[in-house]
Amino acid sequence: MTCPRKARLRAVLKHWVNEVKTSQDGNESVFVAFYIDDLSGILERFYNGIDLSQKIHRKLLNHIDRAMNFGSKVQTDAQINLENSNNPNKSNTEQYVQDSTGCAAAGPITLNSHHPCQPAMGKITFYEDKAFQGRSYESTTDCPNLQTYLSRCNSIRVESGCWMLYERPNYQGQQYLLRRGEYPDYQQWMGLSDSIRSCCLIPQTGSHRLRLYEREDHKGLMMELSEDCPSIQDRFHLSEIRSLHVLEGCWVLYELPNYRGRQYLLRPQEYRRCQDWGAMDAKAGSLRRVVDLY
Repeated sequence: MTCPRKARLRAVLKHWVNEVKTSQDGNESVFVAFYIDDLSGILERFYNGIDLSQKIHRKLLNHIDRAMNFGSKVQTDAQINLENSNNPNKSNTEQYVQDSTGCAAAGPITLNSHHPCQPAMGKITFYEDKAFQGRSYESTTDCPNLQTYLSRCNSIRVESGCWMLYERPNYQGQQYLLRRGEYPDYQQWMGLSDSIRSCCLIPQTGSHRLRLYEREDHKGLMMELSEDCPSIQDRFHLSEIRSLHVLEGCWVLYELPNYRGRQYLLRPQEYRRCQDWGAMDAKAGSLRRVVDLY
């Protein structure tokens, strides 16, 4: 017997793919804005499985790359609203998604309405040697395996966007957040070696909000944040966070205060235990919103 939740997910994903394949009226940018912010969180609510969400994420990105040109036909929200007002018979496509408890989400997912997430646009260049010397590789999107292009990485230039770098392929190992700027050696991004094997472009949102819990499974004392927190200990008198629920935006959790130590990228989804965000223990020192300041 087919699991209703899995069947529901398949139906939602099929609709998204068809939306991209068949769209001819300039609404591609709306789909991408919706997709980038919500896909990871929705998949986690269904499966709590990072490996599966990454596989589906990559497949859908391939469909998007074939179906659209990111640099053309970008509509503003005002244009979209004007089209809808001029055509009252045009109905929005709505899909209701269940959360991890099996309850319906707070509201419908409307593909043609305003969504706070903006399509991620970025450009990063990796260099094998220090001071931007040696063989280089330029990327404008996620890359699960940089070893195909470079044997090592000793300097990086970020021209736009916010990026998370990983010391191992497939977004594994130590993580390093990079914003726009120049990094002439790996110490500049707090790296431990010249090993950078994968990277992802982090989507931008207009607002950020998350909830922290002192116990696993979102139990115990709950605290909410909507701004950077340089010291969780000073703010909440806690040195450990057992579970998290990211409601809006992407965040980086740091192991130590003042944005130092190991880093963990947090996307909009539920994290019921520290292992869900890739940590070995619940030690937490600071939290920072991922915001492109330029």
